[in-house]
Amino acid sequence: KVSGLTMGQLLEQRVFKPVGMTHSQYGTPPPGAASGHDAFMLGKPEVRRPEAAGWLLGAANVWASANDLAKWDLAFASGTLLDDAARRAMTTPHKTSEGREILYGCGLGTRIRNGELVLQHTGAVDGFQSYNTFVPRIRAAVIVLSNDFHADAGDLQDALVNLVLDRPNDIPLIPGPSAE
Repeated sequence: KVSGLTMGQLLEQRVFKPVGMTHSQYGTPPPGAASGHDAFMLGKPEVRRPEAAGWLLGAANVWASANDLAKWDLAFASGTLLDDAARRAMTTPHKTSEGREILYGCGLGTRIRNGELVLQHTGAVDGFQSYNTFVPRIRAAVIVLSNDFHADAGDLQDALVNLVLDRPNDIPLIPGPSAE
């Protein structure tokens, strides 16, 4: 507990609500959440049970929609939640003890592609994969979520990011309700 709040309460009060992340929660999967799938060897994909409590440490036990991840990206880039020093720590590549640069800050991969700073974070838990790429200068995000652990969406993610970087002024705004 921090300040007498549970982690779920803390995230709700300090992150989800201020950013408008209405399809995110801490702990168990939200009602209507997708089921993860995984296959063993050459077998057909099977529905996986959600990870047991305490096993989602890398994912911080957070469930979020693609739309909410985009809201996080925008809040991160604008400084809504974190100060400049924290954002700099998360986006500054580090060096190994041997002096080799690692293109990873404190939580985010960093790349320069087509002259643009590109921030990336990927993740996976049993039955799911996520790819989140954000280009701060043009405020563009490409988010791919997969509920098939072996269907590698990395190539799709990369192709979509290349489209965004090749034609940043031609990114269409899609009218209508947000994706869920």
